[in-house]
Amino acid sequence: MDVLHDNGHRTWVQIGEKHAELIPDYVMDHRLQGEKEATELPNELFADSHRRLFPIDSPAATWLSAAYFSKHAAAGALPYSATEAEHIKHILLKVADVYEIGADAVKISDAIVASDLSPDPTDDEVNSHYGWVMKDAESGDVVARKYPMFDSRGVEKAAAYFEEYRDHYPHNVRKTIARNIMRKAASFGVDVDGLPAAVRCEAGFGIPQRDVVMDEVLRRSRLTKDAEASLALANVNNMLAEFSVNELGPCLDKLAEVLDDFDNAAGLTQYYGTKLRMPADFLFEVSLKEAESVVDDSIELGKYVFSAEKLASLSPSVFSDVLGSDFVRDLSTDDTLDQQKIADVLPTLPRPDKTALEDHLIALFHQ
Repeated sequence: MDVLHDNGHRTWVQIGEKHAELIPDYVMDHRLQGEKEATELPNELFADSHRRLFPIDSPAATWLSAAYFSKHAAAGALPYSATEAEHIKHILLKVADVYEIGADAVKISDAIVASDLSPDPTDDEVNSHYGWVMKDAESGDVVARKYPMFDSRGVEKAAAYFEEYRDHYPHNVRKTIARNIMRKAASFGVDVDGLPAAVRCEAGFGIPQRDVVMDEVLRRSRLTKDAEASLALANVNNMLAEFSVNELGPCLDKLAEVLDDFDNAAGLTQYYGTKLRMPADFLFEVSLKEAESVVDDSIELGKYVFSAEKLASLSPSVFSDVLGSDFVRDLSTDDTLDQQKIADVLPTLPRPDKTALEDHLIALFHQ
């Protein structure tokens, strides 16, 4: 009937799907109360004080009551005579005016009455609109739903809230919420690069920089007071040093979980934001788009990989001293080294020329 009796939040999801653009921010930020939580409200804080229906204890609650009232009125499901219904509606709109949200209440009420509401959504459809669905461990019943995302605005608000409060959740919950935010972002066409990096990292969408990861593990080894734990982390660093990129990738999720457990057990979470970073932030630090850009700019000569952009910023003599002035012309446009030509030509060099150029570069810049 009202939001307090909306089992499974089906009506709320229905309203969100049809009228997301009309939901004010103060309603999106409002935590939906349940029937038990509302038992402490006095009768006068309900539009129907006799039946204790349609709470009006806040602007958000009043907006929701107006929306729910209109939804059930449109369906002919109100337990009132025509006169009673008009009286309850009058109270809702009057209170909305007191809260200075009268225009918002009228908009949603009119929109709901005028629309052809779809059938009640299934449990899975309801759950799909939330970043975190909390269930009872024994019964499996849904006990709460958090991070509502009915449109792109909901995704952005959920991402911002997650960034602020993610350290309150265990690792598996963080990953679930972050991946659901990413999923909804994709469905609503939200640019993931515009979301807080914490969402992408906790969702596991990124790759690490090996030296950064090893440095973070080393910091933990030095901060922990347990000698055995410190030694275990040192062994982890030894393995990281030996892993190839292909071997490291499949281990990142597990490593994030292990480091999260370690930080909690060793009391190291107090250092987050100062001496340490949260595991996901350095294990998935580099976005896939950034990684792709780095790969496109990379040129492997011998043992090392160089940046085409940085090579193009060097003096032409660096190349002519090794490969001759004629070759420099192949790398240039209007007597200026061309980044794209460097990226195209250098990989085609014979191995001896690549090695000679690499040795020359190392000798020049590591003296």
